Amino acid sequence: MILVPQLHPALLADRALHIERIDPLWRLHLDRRLQKIGFHDLCAMYTAEQDNVRQILGTQQLPYELLEGLTLVWVM
Repeated sequence: MILVPQLHPALLADRALHIERIDPLWRLHLDRRLQKIGFHDLCAMYTAEQDNVRQILGTQQLPYELLEGLTLVWVM
């Protein structure tokens, strides 16, 4: 069973904001990257990625469960 974290678009937008990403150079990099791959913002890109994962799992008939609204904590 594959566990797939899913976030609501509003939560994606909140999580895409990081203090280190306020630098104008980062913004320029991000704008160019998003333009190159055809998205207008990070939320749209992350939402499309979530949709792609669900589609791949479905077409490959892999067993999965969506985990919505999770708070992920990374332990190092």
